Amino acid sequence: MESKLRVLVLLPSLISGGAERQTIDLINNLHGRGLELNLCYFKRVETLRENLREDLLQGFYCLEKSKGLDFLLLKKLVAIIRGFKPHRILCVNMYTGLYGLLARKLALSDSLLLQSIHSTVINDTRHKIVLQMIYKHTINMADRIIFVSNNQMHYWLDKHGIDPAKSLYIYNGVDLNYFSSESMLNKREGCRAQYGFLASDIVLGMCATLTGLKRHVDLVDAAVILRTNNYPVKLLFIGDGEEHEKIMDYVNEKGMEKFVYITGFQSDVRPFVSACDIMVVASISEALSISVLESMAMSKPIVATDVGGIPEQIVHGVNGFLFQPLDVYSLASNIERIIQGGLAAEMGERSRAIVEDKFSKENMIDAYEKVLKT
Repeated sequence: MESKLRVLVLLPSLISGGAERQTIDLINNLHGRGLELNLCYFKRVETLRENLREDLLQGFYCLEKSKGLDFLLLKKLVAIIRGFKPHRILCVNMYTGLYGLLARKLALSDSLLLQSIHSTVINDTRHKIVLQMIYKHTINMADRIIFVSNNQMHYWLDKHGIDPAKSLYIYNGVDLNYFSSESMLNKREGCRAQYGFLASDIVLGMCATLTGLKRHVDLVDAAVILRTNNYPVKLLFIGDGEEHEKIMDYVNEKGMEKFVYITGFQSDVRPFVSACDIMVVASISEALSISVLESMAMSKPIVATDVGGIPEQIVHGVNGFLFQPLDVYSLASNIERIIQGGLAAEMGERSRAIVEDKFSKENMIDAYEKVLKT
């Protein structure tokens, strides 16, 4: 009987982020493809744990990372590598890659190490310093480097000197059966009623963690412009985050408190996306947005910033419009183009077609399986 390929996955946490959600999708779907999987996550943040098929794992460990370089965590990881004897170690984002490299060396393992990168521009000063001093070197020490979009990959190659010979990109994928407009037909009106949305209201949605990087305040400003021009727009921010209070203070300052709603964290975003007419991404930086893919799969038109891998998802004028970050007037103008032209349904259908062609979960799983087995 042929032995299975053993894969150890290193994940920062089980928080509700794009990289974490994509990795859980991988784990849940790679088991039946001749692979044995172990998962180590570094911090006990477990928002997405209920989404993980733990029964499919050979081993499942929280390493309880402390601040700084954690030698106890490293010791635990070395023991796991020696016990599991993985053929491949998949490190999700940069600091798991650092520990993966150190532990592989200390365990005297001959496993191949794959480093996946899910970010593009690093805005935090401390992380910029660590990137320049440490991470850009440890990334190049991996055997394969996986990005999530072509634009993102070339940014890292050009900006940080990442080895092109080791680099490739695999698009994130979305479950086309789970994320579909048809699956939520009976939820849309109920969700709209929950927030008091009228049939005449045009609901603009943003599905993103409430952080400064996502620029929720820019959509608030665009909505002020649109309402001044007599468009009955309201906003639905799907999610929660550290800037919840700050954003609501801004909403109140702009006199928009009757028109902006925040759902809080949602394990299932589909009813809320379904309730929206147009989805918006105003981020300063994106690698390849999973929330955009989910919205596209649910046949929504998208207005998004022209950053990172977004132009590989949104074809300007086809399934949405692109605008430059921080340009609230362009954001408002592009939303107005969809409303005035009655383009939402047509663009939404094109969104769905693009996802089916390029961004299905099956395409992503097939690509990762091929890389892991090569």
